[in-house]
This record gives sequence, C-alpha cells and structure tokens, in this order.
Amino acid sequence: MEEWGGRPESTIICHGKSLPDVNAAFANSVMIHARDFDDTHDGAVVHANVTASPTVMAISEKVDGVTGKEFLCALVLGIDLNCRLGLAIGSAPEFSQREIKWIRTAVCGIFGATAAACKVLKMGKEPVMNALGIALSQIGGTRQVITDSALTKRMQPAFMTRAAIISALLAKRGVTGCKDVFEGSYGYFNLYWGGGYARHELTEGLGERFEVDNLSFKPYPCCRYTHGPIDAALKCTKRNGISSDSVEEIRVHLVRHPFFDMVSRPFELRGDPSVDAQFSIPYAVASAILDGYVFLDSFEPEKVKARARNPLLKKVAVFRDGAIKDPRSLGPATVEIKTKSGTVFSETVEEFKGHPKNAMTEEECRGKFLRCSGYSSKPFSREDLEKIMEAVLRLERLKNTNDLMKLLK
Repeated sequence: MEEWGGRPESTIICHGKSLPDVNAAFANSVMIHARDFDDTHDGAVVHANVTASPTVMAISEKVDGVTGKEFLCALVLGIDLNCRLGLAIGSAPEFSQREIKWIRTAVCGIFGATAAACKVLKMGKEPVMNALGIALSQIGGTRQVITDSALTKRMQPAFMTRAAIISALLAKRGVTGCKDVFEGSYGYFNLYWGGGYARHELTEGLGERFEVDNLSFKPYPCCRYTHGPIDAALKCTKRNGISSDSVEEIRVHLVRHPFFDMVSRPFELRGDPSVDAQFSIPYAVASAILDGYVFLDSFEPEKVKARARNPLLKKVAVFRDGAIKDPRSLGPATVEIKTKSGTVFSETVEEFKGHPKNAMTEEECRGKFLRCSGYSSKPFSREDLEKIMEAVLRLERLKNTNDLMKLLK
C-alpha cells in the first residue's frame, strides 16, 4: 500500500502510515482478519466488523471531526446490515439443500460497509441507494479459498471493504448504480443465493433489535466452528487431569450444521499450514490437549508443520450426528476422550465461549488485547495500551475519534 503512495487521508494502524482512505481501509481489514481472531455472528455466519470497522475508521479520519457517537452509529448500522443479510440467507427454508459457494463475510460485508461509509458521509436516501447498487457490481468472495487453503481467505473482506468505500464516494459524486439491488431478477439474492432468503430477517425490529448485541468474541484465533470442541477438550482434560500421552481416542460430536463439513475432515497439510490448521477440528483439539491452550502461536507455520506428525492428531474423529436445536447457535459440541486405561471422559459445551450466552468478560477481553499486543509489529508500552483500551471503552464520549486513531498509529 505504501508503494502505491497517494494522498495521506487515513492511518494504517500500528504502522503509522497515512494513505488514501481506500488503501488504509484495505490494509487494516487484512490485518483484522489475517489471524482469524475477529468477532463473528454465529447465526449469520459473518465476521461483521472486518468490513464495517476499517471502513468507519478510514472515512471518519478522512472527514475529521466525527464524534464517538457518530462513529458508533455508523458502525452499528454497518454491522446490523451485515448480520441481517447473513441471517436472511441462512434462514431460507431450502438453504441446507443448496451448495454453498460464497463466504458471507465478504459478500454480505460489502453492503454493511457501504451503508456505514454513507452514514459517516451523511449521504441522503438516493445516493445511499446508488452506493448499494454500485456495490452490487463489485461483489466477490468465493468459498474456494478455504478448499485451497489460500491466503486470500484473509483478503476477500478487504477487497469488499475497499469496494464499499469506492461505492460510497462514487455515489456521492452522482454516479448511479442498480436500483433493485437485493430482489431484482439479477439482484443480490437471485444472483448469489438462488433466490432463497427470509425477508423478515431484514425488516423485523429495525431500529429496535441490533445484531451487534449478538456478536460472539473469539477466545481462539481459528475458525469459529472449532471453538466448541476446543472448549470441551480443555475442560475435559483439566477437570480430569488427562495428559496427552494417556489418550487412546478422541471423539467429537457436533450438530448437523452444513458448515461443520469444512473443519471436520482429517488434518493434512494441503496449502498454507496456518490456514490448514485454523480450519481443522482435529488439529485444534489436539493442540488444546498438547499445550493446555490455543492461541496465536498454535498456528505459526513451523509449529503446524511439526505438529502435523504428532500421532494425537490421528486419534481425533469428528461426527456430525446431532440435531440442530437452534439455527443461530453452533452448539452443542461434545468431546469424549478415551484413555489407554479404557476410561472414557466426556464434556459438552452448549454455547461456544464468546457467544452472548457464554460471553467473554471485559477482563477476558482486556487480557486478550494485551496478550495479542505482544505480537504487534510495533511495540506498545503498557501505558499506551491502557490508553487505547480506555479510549475504546469511552468511545461514545469522544468529541473527535481521530484522537483514538492517533493512539493506534
């Protein structure tokens, strides 16, 4: 991004460089998603902030003088649209019978990010509709990146973030886009989802129910579908004092959620080691048992390649044999560990850690932030880290959110 140069409008966090808003937002989005440690909406199956947050940060910094309340309003709007689109798609009656070709984080996220950009720019109804129409012409987010363990898995939301800003800025200048964006014959739902969607998920409770309240924070930097088995494995081994060398067999039982297929296969190195590991229940569960934790270092390429030869990974079998109790929930998940003595221990997790019904506490979120800071390319003092956390926690009282961005340089 720096090599491309351009007008200094928005900051690349931790690097201190100011670049054109579209390029800064692109870089920040890639970093948000690169370690798979960003929030999710378990029911909508989207990482809602990865497109909305860098968009609002970049545009707010460019505009300057955006208050904390205005920042939050735009962010909540973008997240709500991202999640409502994801829910509408996943709630279609025939959804489970369809082949899933797109990753919702990207192909829903472009619309929420576009709406958020328009909100910061205080655009009217007609320009907003044009912006959403312009966004329709730029959508992309293939599921093939997971099949091939491609590093572009981390970049697809960033492509949509950049496209969202371009859409808003073009519409602000008078460029027109498609009108029947979502329900047209060649609109979003027909073109990308075979015409299947639940319209009420988009319209019910607008302005009253905000899906930002239903986001899950991630305690582990890997695919959200691996988190329940990690939770259960850690609880089971710690509660019963099970050591990795005493394990004979591990059986993981999940509900028949269609997306569990991509994390249930036996572990193998196929493409990028980190991506392979992050999308593997056998790897994640084995790492939890071997180390007693799962964190960023669990997915470093060299560690993954070394661990791939560990016999414990071959002892993990995954079964998708449970009935779906709640389509907005990923649970329950059960881990059964059989020891070499023949004893079987079991642990079940109803709601994966981080879900609003099993939420991370503020203290746990602070701890995650501080622990992650040790991996930053730029070292931050503890004093600076405390300032960042306090600025975030009092965001709605900031008179100018650029004061927060200065702390993140």
